Formats: sequence, structure tokens, C-alpha cells
Amino acid sequence: MTHPRRCAGVAAAVAAVLALAGPAAGAGLLDPLRAPNLAPHQLVFLQPPPEPARMETGRFTTGAQLAYASVLTEVDPAAQAAIDLEAARLSVRGGLRIGDRARVTVEVPVLWTGGGWFDPFLVAYHDFLNLPEGDRPNAPRNEYRYRIPTADGVYAPDGDGRAGFGDVVATASLSVASGHAGAVAVRVAVKIPTGSTGAGFGTGAADAGVGLLAQVEAGRFAAFSNLDAVYLGGAPDDALSLDTRWVGSAVVGGGVELVREMFGLVAQVQARSSPYHTGYADLDRDVLMLAVAGRLAFGGGWSWTAGFTEDLAVHASPDFSVFTGIDIAWGVPAR
Repeated sequence: MTHPRRCAGVAAAVAAVLALAGPAAGAGLLDPLRAPNLAPHQLVFLQPPPEPARMETGRFTTGAQLAYASVLTEVDPAAQAAIDLEAARLSVRGGLRIGDRARVTVEVPVLWTGGGWFDPFLVAYHDFLNLPEGDRPNAPRNEYRYRIPTADGVYAPDGDGRAGFGDVVATASLSVASGHAGAVAVRVAVKIPTGSTGAGFGTGAADAGVGLLAQVEAGRFAAFSNLDAVYLGGAPDDALSLDTRWVGSAVVGGGVELVREMFGLVAQVQARSSPYHTGYADLDRDVLMLAVAGRLAFGGGWSWTAGFTEDLAVHASPDFSVFTGIDIAWGVPAR
């Protein structure tokens, strides 16, 4: 068994290194991107939001984000199994820093799904960049199709043109070590089942997770990671069987300040193991998604983020989505 004094010594050494290293990048500019995976069969589960390990400079934080995605997966044309829709997510978030070492955040999303209007633009985007188009060239344009037949039944949520609350997500983080060069924190996350199961906005069950957050900063550069283990309370429907209740989630990325304390560019890769065991490879595939965004600081604790995502593992996340949001921090700064 590890000796308590040895553990304390290691923790003290990490804290000392973080405290003595060089100056950090501008506050918040190079934080992880809160880029949601809007693929509907993944959105119903707890997705621990990418968060910084460092506690915010202000005691209070708030934010609003809008994300929009086009999703197309011809799961099995012979069985008329497909996910073909567009999804929007508008979320508001509030956070409270408790002392200098703890943070609590609650996010409330509103979801919409439908046939949309984005398909022609997305086809032109893929053609312009010569990117793979998958099933899109032969798919109908701007239609809502969400139907998954399995041996246990048919999952076909009635989400065409529907809007409603998604599942509320709350996180609580505790700083383990923090200094000029970076930070380490642990967190817990909980999904509260407020989303409609009939519209495909939730599972009707609570999920919970635990995670480790880390970030390192050096001048104009930063790197970060979020590692989480999540327990799923249930499946979105009896027709979609789960292979496991436990999934792993990881976010790894970094950024650079292009304009000192004013504008930064951030990129990250998000990975997540799949809980499904439907027999359809496109649904059972693990998630691997790229997110890239720019962040502009206005001063006074205000910042604006705008970016996009691309699916690195086809069909496990939207083949393209965009997101933008405003964040505000105010109150007594952390010491």
C-alpha cells in the first residue's frame, strides 16, 4: 500500500512546480471548448462538458451557447434504418466558485430536431474541400428520418419539428494543484433526466460520472485534458440495448494566443466509448470528434467563442456542426 507521507510529498512537489513555473496564458482564452456531440443517439447520455482545471477568475460565471448540426447515417437501407436529421441545442449555464478551490456549474439545454435546411450547404462544403461524403449524395435533402429496428423492437422517436428541454447537467470540481503553469482538478458530473424520451431528447434516467481535469500553460501556449468515467442509468428505449453501463470519455487539446490576452485559437479531440450493442456497426462505433474554435476576449470578463466540429470516426458524431457562445465571469477574483 502506498505510504501516506509519500503521497503527500508527491502532491506537494506537483503544487510547487505549478507555482514556480512561468506566466500563464490569458485567463479563459485557451480553455477547453464546450463542443457538444449532437448525434441524437449519443446526445441522450451524459456528456461531461469539457472544462478547465483552473478555477475561474470571477466568483460567478454565466454563459449561453447555440450549436447546430446535420446528422446522416444510413444505418441499414434494407431495414429502413436511418438517422437523417438536423439538430439544434441552445443552452444556458451558471457557475459559482466556492472559495479558491471549488466550482459548481449547472447547464440547462433546449433541443430541437427536424428536417432542417443545411443539407445543400453541407454538400457544397464537402465538394469544395474534397472531403468524403459518405451516404449524403444519395440521401433525400432536408428530411427527418430517425428509425432503428432491432431484434427487441423499433426505436422511432417523434422528434420531427419538436423542441423541448434536454437533460440538465451539473458538475462540481475541486482543485488538487494550481499555479502559474497550470492546474489539476477532480470533478463529478450528474445528468438529471428532464428531456423528453418520446422526442428522443433523453433516456428518462440519471447518469453520473467522475473525472480528472488537467491543464498546462507556457506563455502563449496551453494544453489540457479531461478524462471521465460515466455510469449510464438506462437506454433511450428497450429497442436499443446497451452492451455496458460504463463508458469512458476523453478530451485532449491545446491552443495558442494569437493576440496577447485578446484572441486565441483552440483545437481538441473528443473520444468516447460506445455503450451500444445493436448489431449495427454505425451505431455501435466509438466516438472520435475534432473541434476547432477561436475565442475573443472583450475585457471585463466577457468572451465570445465560435467554432465547428468534424467527425473523425464516421457516423458516431455529426459529419459537421457549428457552435458559438458568450461567456461572462465576474465577482471577487481568486487569490
